[in-house]
Amino acid sequence: MTANASNTDHTHYALYWLAAARSAFAKPADWKAWADKRIQESNAPNSWIIELSLANDCESLAAILASEAGKERHGLREPNVEDAVLGYVWLRYERGQISLETCLGDLGRLSDNYETAIECEVFYTMLNRLERAPSTGDERVMIEAEAKVCLSALCEEASRQWHILSA
Repeated sequence: MTANASNTDHTHYALYWLAAARSAFAKPADWKAWADKRIQESNAPNSWIIELSLANDCESLAAILASEAGKERHGLREPNVEDAVLGYVWLRYERGQISLETCLGDLGRLSDNYETAIECEVFYTMLNRLERAPSTGDERVMIEAEAKVCLSALCEEASRQWHILSA
């Protein structure tokens, strides 16, 4: 595998960028820098990479990557890359970018919108418990620990994907 996202590369760059962007982990500056680097490294970059360098938001990114992501999904043997969306949200929480309440709400919404390994009810149940719990205390700590265990494999997948995208 090469890092230039050539036609012979079998890394699922489009799917990885979609997961990172849908979770709001990746920002336009991230995918633009990645695309610009690939464009500079290649004599003939794929057209979707050129278009990616111009995408200013997640909606534009999704429209640009739709076709390429569809090709990448065909015969996909990896774990469900949609699950990485959830892992990325938890990573945002661990980085202090969002509160636990926002994190659980986002996880519920995203798992409801996408085909993920964890049902949305799991996150909404945790969120409901959190909303009833005191702002400090054992219940909050238990909910956070429960969510962390529940999402550990998905966080590993998100971290693996981000490592590839950051290379």
